[in-house]
Amino acid sequence: MDKWILFPILLPVIAGSGLLSSAFLEYVRAAKRHGNGKTAGFAPSEGNLKRIHILTGTVLVLTAVSAAGLAWTGDRSLIVFHLMKDIPICFRIDDVGRLFVTIVSVVWVAAGIYSFKILWIVSDSIWYSCSA
Repeated sequence: MDKWILFPILLPVIAGSGLLSSAFLEYVRAAKRHGNGKTAGFAPSEGNLKRIHILTGTVLVLTAVSAAGLAWTGDRSLIVFHLMKDIPICFRIDDVGRLFVTIVSVVWVAAGIYSFKILWIVSDSIWYSCSA
C-alpha cells in the first residue's frame, strides 16, 4: 500500500479549505470594522492578495509535480476500502494512468498560469464578491 498516492489529491483540498477559511475570516473582520455588518465592495488587501496568489501557485506546481512524479516511479496502488469482501475500491497507477496524469498536469499548470494573468487584469478593475 502506497499512501503517497493521496498526497496530490489531499494537498489542493487542504490548501483550498485553508484559503476559503482565511478569506471568510477576513470578510468577518471587515464586517466588524464597518460596524453595520455590510461590506459592499469588500476586497482583500494587496499583501493578502499577493500571499494568496503565491500559495495557490505553489500548491498548483507541487500537486502537478508530485502527481507526475508518483505516476512515473512505477506501479502503485492503494486500497481505499472494500465495497464487499472481494470488491476493493482502490487507486492504481498503470500505463494509461501515467499518460493521463502527464497530459492533465501539463494542461493544469498551463491553465493555472493563464488564470493568474487574467486574475491580475481583472483585479485591477473589478473585484467579484459573494457578499450581497
